[in-house]
Formats: sequence, structure tokens, C-alpha cells
Amino acid sequence: MKYSYEFKRNPLGYLRIILPQEINLISDFIEDIVFETEVDEYIDIVHKVMEGEYDEFEIEGNATNVLIKKDTTVLHHFYIFD
Repeated sequence: MKYSYEFKRNPLGYLRIILPQEINLISDFIEDIVFETEVDEYIDIVHKVMEGEYDEFEIEGNATNVLIKKDTTVLHHFYIFD
């Protein structure tokens, strides 16, 4: 699926990715990614799940937890109850 996005600065000056309402919680997960090596690692994990090497994989960040499955991805935000 393709979604529209844009970047804006929040009131504290941090650059945020703005996503459509139905996937907006993923922006907090993306914000937790600090290093390019993490991005590469997460992309590799998604590929391994999609290819069947892993049935599922869970990534835990500072504010979010993401469970990646072949047909579903579930994001749990520790501080927001949407």
C-alpha cells in the first residue's frame, strides 16, 4: 500500500513525519529510529518475515512495540490509547 506523507516541525522544533490517520501511530516508531544501521536492520527483518524465514518478529522501541507478520503488522503505543 502507498500512503501520503509530509514532514513538519513540532512545537519543540523536532522534525516529524505526518501520516494519514489510519497509520499515524507508526510515526512514533519511525521517530525512535536513530541510526541508518537500524533502518537497514528493520528492512532486513521485514524482508525475512515476508519471505517466510520468520513467522513473526517483534521490535520494541522507547514508546512503541511493533509485531510484524506476513499479512499483518500491529503497533502498540505504550503511552497513547488510540
